[in-house]
Amino acid sequence: MDEYTPAIASFQSSLFLFQQLGDEYIPEQLELLRYIGVSHLLAENYASALAFLERGLELANELGDRETAYRLLLPLTYAAYNVGDYDRAILYAREALTLVAEFGDPKAQRMLQSMLLDAEQQLTISRKQRA
Repeated sequence: MDEYTPAIASFQSSLFLFQQLGDEYIPEQLELLRYIGVSHLLAENYASALAFLERGLELANELGDRETAYRLLLPLTYAAYNVGDYDRAILYAREALTLVAEFGDPKAQRMLQSMLLDAEQQLTISRKQRA
């Protein structure tokens, strides 16, 4: 058992409870989806991270919560890159870069630009190898 397993289990239990309580607790559900996704990311469970973070992004977009969507896009970019889904990593990085100026985060902007460049390069390499 890795160090993140207890946290993930606790967050998932909390998420289940908030889902049972209904729509009044959607903001809490959204935050828990982010916590679960990031915990999976830290545990290097990239596919699981993608699943939870994408659920969170979908919910944030439904709510029009641009700040939370932005906060989900950086770990989504990283997770997609690490599963080798460079197309999706590029998509998330570009989406995050459109929001980064709105939230004034130059460090995240540099990270996203670097991740975008890396993903584009990896995509080019993988396409050449398949050809």
